[in-house]
Formats: sequence, C-alpha cells, structure tokens
Amino acid sequence: MKALVAVALLLPAAVAMAADTTHFVFQVPPGWTDLSPGAPEENLNELPPEMRARLHGSGAVFLAGDVAHRGDGFLSNVNATVAADAATVTLSDLDAAKDQIDREVARTARGGQFVIKDKQLVDWDGVTVGRLAGELTIGGQTLAEVIFLIPGDNEHAVLSYTTTPDRLASLEPVFDAAARATKGAKQPKLIWQRILENGGRGAILGFIGAVIALVVIRRLRARRASA
Repeated sequence: MKALVAVALLLPAAVAMAADTTHFVFQVPPGWTDLSPGAPEENLNELPPEMRARLHGSGAVFLAGDVAHRGDGFLSNVNATVAADAATVTLSDLDAAKDQIDREVARTARGGQFVIKDKQLVDWDGVTVGRLAGELTIGGQTLAEVIFLIPGDNEHAVLSYTTTPDRLASLEPVFDAAARATKGAKQPKLIWQRILENGGRGAILGFIGAVIALVVIRRLRARRASA
C-alpha cells in the first residue's frame, strides 16, 4: 500500500526549536492520529517503517495524520515547525514563503512547483496570521496545501496541512478550525514597544529632554539678538 507524507519547508534563516521548548500547542484534527515525537508508539503501528522514519526525521514538532483513511493512497497530514524570533506577518512574508517553497521543491524534485490559489492575512483575535492555499506538484503527484504562518512569543510557527485535491473541499474547514485552535499565537510588539520594555524609556526621555533644551537655548539666543 502506497502512502506519502509531504512536508513543506518554509521560512529560512532560523533554527528549528524542539517540541518541549515552544509555547505553541497544536490541535489534532478530529478523527486524526497524533504522530508527533513523543506520541504513544501504538499510534505509529499501522504505518510502514519507512514512513515512521520519514516522519521522525522531518524536524517537525507536531505531526498528525488521517490514518483511518490512508487506504486512498495518500496519508492526509499536518505538520508544524517552530523557529526563534517573531515579527508581524505581512503579505510580503507570504510571497517570501512561496519563493522558499519553490526553491526547496526545485532542489528536491525536478519539475516540481507550488501554485498559489489563495493568499491572505487573517485575524485571530488581534493576532495577524498568514494563510496560503495552493497546489504542490512533486514526484508526479499533485497535492493540496493549506499553510499558516503564526507569530508567537519570540517564536513563529509554520503549520502545514496536506491532502489530495479531491478531498480539499471537505477538509479545508477542518484545517481552518484546527489551525484556529492553536494555542500560543501572539501579536509581535512594534519596535518602539520593545525599546520601552527593554530599558529604552530613559534613553527616549533623555533624547526628548535634549531636544527641549536645544529649543530653549535657541529662543534665549533669539531674544538676546533682538535686544
């Protein structure tokens, strides 16, 4: 029985964090099986050994699959990677993520491509999250992808759901609900907020004081000159 897990590699320049160091907690979709590192060994019993090795060698902190319906030739799955640093997610970040997928696909599979079907920013109770939906063609197979870029507390997560195109219509609402149930999403602070919280308030007040002093000195000089 052939079963395949596709893992999208996104967002460069950050070292992946271990599952026990992240603040994120991810939701297993209803009826799916938790396949994450540390999950009960019996959860993996129905998977071929080569798939187990691929799953645990992926570097993901969270994995789950629709094991009950793997008989259709593909294991619909979700995986999450977490890396340090966080910034407000923008549409430019989604474009950069798409470019990174293209580079990874070109590196690992000749003739592969990722075609964007939808790109948007969504609001999770004040947290701006990026959402990409598209089709990934790799190894002669076309897969449907729904990917979320989620900022957190000095970290960010890439949460990727993969299924076959014919199942996307029924599973997409499940993906959105499970992603929305992620715990640990947090809107990054603006640079001025970080400065103020990291001891920069005194420096800013000192700068303002210096500006005021210069204004006063100029006014005094102007008065003396007019006198």
